Amino acid sequence: MFKPVLLVPTYNHYKQLHSIVTEAAKNGLTTIIVDDGSDEVTKAGLQKIALIDGVVTVTLQHNSGKGGAVKAGLRHAQKLGYSHCIQVDADGQHDLDDLPQILSLSKDNPSAVILGNPVYDKKNTPKARLFGRKITTFWIAVETLSLDIKDGLCGYRAYPLDKIIPTLNRYKTGNRMDFDPEIVVKLKWEGCRFINFSTKVRYVDEESSNFQMVRDNLRISFVFMRLFWVALFKLFSGRRTHHQKSSADWFKIQERGSRLGIRVSFLMYKIFGSTLTMMLLQPVLLYFYLTDSGGRRASLQYLEKVYKAGSKKISLRPGFISSYIHYNNFALSLLDKIGLRISSKIKNFKTTTIGFNAVEDILREKKGAIFFGAHFGNFDVLNIYANRDSTINVRPLMYRKHAQMINRLFKDINSNEGEEIIELESITISTASLLTEHTDNGGFLGILADRVGANAADRYVTVPFFGQNARLPQGPWIIANLLKCPVFFVYAARTQKESYELFFEKIVDTVSIRSKSRELDIGKYAELYIKRLESACKKYPYQWFNFYDFWST
Repeated sequence: MFKPVLLVPTYNHYKQLHSIVTEAAKNGLTTIIVDDGSDEVTKAGLQKIALIDGVVTVTLQHNSGKGGAVKAGLRHAQKLGYSHCIQVDADGQHDLDDLPQILSLSKDNPSAVILGNPVYDKKNTPKARLFGRKITTFWIAVETLSLDIKDGLCGYRAYPLDKIIPTLNRYKTGNRMDFDPEIVVKLKWEGCRFINFSTKVRYVDEESSNFQMVRDNLRISFVFMRLFWVALFKLFSGRRTHHQKSSADWFKIQERGSRLGIRVSFLMYKIFGSTLTMMLLQPVLLYFYLTDSGGRRASLQYLEKVYKAGSKKISLRPGFISSYIHYNNFALSLLDKIGLRISSKIKNFKTTTIGFNAVEDILREKKGAIFFGAHFGNFDVLNIYANRDSTINVRPLMYRKHAQMINRLFKDINSNEGEEIIELESITISTASLLTEHTDNGGFLGILADRVGANAADRYVTVPFFGQNARLPQGPWIIANLLKCPVFFVYAARTQKESYELFFEKIVDTVSIRSKSRELDIGKYAELYIKRLESACKKYPYQWFNFYDFWST
């Protein structure tokens, strides 16, 4: 049932209230006036207005600020059984001729927040107000990653109570002029829909605004700074799950974060570039590092093994700093993955190839091959390199269920992204025939071969990696045995900003696995692969990104 009420918070304003109440009554509305600890003169004026039919007053003993008054009025309206609150300011700025439009929009869209989009008389409007609103609109767009909210400061709006009360219960919000912009951001985070309507706003000489230019602008700026970091924290502070003890269960560890947080990072990268974005992300990364105890232990475990293996890139025994560097390298890799999908950024990336002459030999023979990579460096660089060289046709095979949010973002950035990807979870006999046809026609396949997949948790081989047994999947080698084509170890290591070393080394010309000794044969091939991965880890120790107990069997 649609049952609206007019809500007017007031602090030392009463001269415009009679006309506001009268206009509300013409539209069939009761008016709730919240006295936010006003002075005695205002209280005397409010006592007379309270005698008018259709007026309800709520008195706060002490001034709590506009936000505090609005929240008190919203909760009181809910107790009285109203469904929607139409908020207007008490100083007469808002054009009440628009009430029928707001009522109609709210009735037709009962779950939406209706927001006034001010139309100013620029001759009589302070320039600082106009400039401040532009800044506010920009930050709201950044923090919600949308342009749905045209103006977050206008106090002329309609709230559905069944949406805003749960949001107020869930989030802490400001009590003063910061409330209006803050609540719309948090309502957007909660999935609320917004409808904007244009409305004239005027500045009344009879009663000056309670908005304090310096104090309230600073308060609002602080709110936006806080909301900005909260949005970024959402990248890493999604629902946490227990880190599984088995390395084969890595896929059970859910993505941490939210689509909002990932999109904020994307927007930052697009505007500021990777260097400044990494600086801004440091508090988020530190938070992620400190709260990710399982990943932190796994990072230190791995770096300790590389250190003992004599890597020249780790001169001191691994500790907090080296592990945090490891996390930073992972963040840089993710940012580069975003950059590789933005047309204006991709041209900045440079690659140096090592061992590509062996691939060229295969290209001359018009044969195909399989590129075995790892969660090392940035395997996406291979796709970019292939796109620049039309003679190389690479189709990646990968598990995508574990990183659905980041993959959705990549697809949104580049609508063609993912069209050529083959899901490893869904390989069938018909799919295998397509792979055979692809390699027979000179195509290449890219597979990350260092993790056991979700649908193959019991199909693995155990091989020594940095002196301790670890599990590797059988699947990639079974595919290689089926296709009977050369297998390469391939990685792309970040050498400096937007520069990568793209490394190719042939592992075998062909894979031959006997049914009677399948695990033994696969184990021999897996050892050839893992030795090359060890070598890469020693050369670039901070670029192998397995943040779980890889050695647990």
